[in-house]
Amino acid sequence: MDVTNLEDIDKAAKQVEQSVGDVGLNLLVNNAGYFKQEDTLEEVTVESMMLHYSINTIGPAMVIKRFLPLLRAASKAVGGDIVGASRAAIFNVSSRVGSLDDNTSGKLYSYRCAKLALNMITKNLSLDLAPDNIFVASLHPGSVKTAMGGADARLTSEQSVQCLINVMATRTKEHNGFFFSQKGELIKW
Repeated sequence: MDVTNLEDIDKAAKQVEQSVGDVGLNLLVNNAGYFKQEDTLEEVTVESMMLHYSINTIGPAMVIKRFLPLLRAASKAVGGDIVGASRAAIFNVSSRVGSLDDNTSGKLYSYRCAKLALNMITKNLSLDLAPDNIFVASLHPGSVKTAMGGADARLTSEQSVQCLINVMATRTKEHNGFFFSQKGELIKW
């Protein structure tokens, strides 16, 4: 699915609606990502910043917006005050470089800013969707051997995914609205 294309998002949501029916969707993982190396402000262009925001921030927001009725339906279908992936949850795959607190090296302007904005969406939604008992958190997948992470990264895609599954499965109400590493460790905003 191209998260910059509203028709693609709508088509995907309709396919999921047909599959889940009235039960709704209990887990939405936003894993959109685009990265272009920009080490100095002089290297940053309007086009690059717009592309980073379009894919890393705006796209995930539009996916959530379109899938929200399905998440609300899943949340309503579960009784009690359980909050987490077993009820209804949104996990936004972010990056540690999107943390203000963890930024000790600068650089990467467009990517950092876009992932920081995604983290703000996560925090806002965790507050706005709390009355619906929908859990929302950001996840850092670790340093992953992909086109983005490079050959020297620490984790394979499979290892990262398994770590993230473990983290998602163990998040509860008190973890709502926070940012976690692939090891489940809290990352400061």
